[in-house]
Amino acid sequence: IYRNFAIAPELEPNQSAWKVAADAHGPAAVIDSILSSLATQLSPEGQQRVYRLLMYRDLPERIDSYRYTVYVRNDLLPLLNTIRY
Repeated sequence: IYRNFAIAPELEPNQSAWKVAADAHGPAAVIDSILSSLATQLSPEGQQRVYRLLMYRDLPERIDSYRYTVYVRNDLLPLLNTIRY
């Protein structure tokens, strides 16, 4: 969620608000990005978005799931059952 709100120089450009590597990403740009993120709380829409995120975990974008299968050896199955239940 942080990536949608502020510039994150430690992340890849396509994973933060800093969309293009050629954009400004110095300390002033990071501070400006943080201040503009905080300024969204001055509007009712921004307040509602954060409220829904905190209270209902209503994310702005869908998180896709990954299907996977876990194989457990027969001799470890009793141990897994004691840990899991």
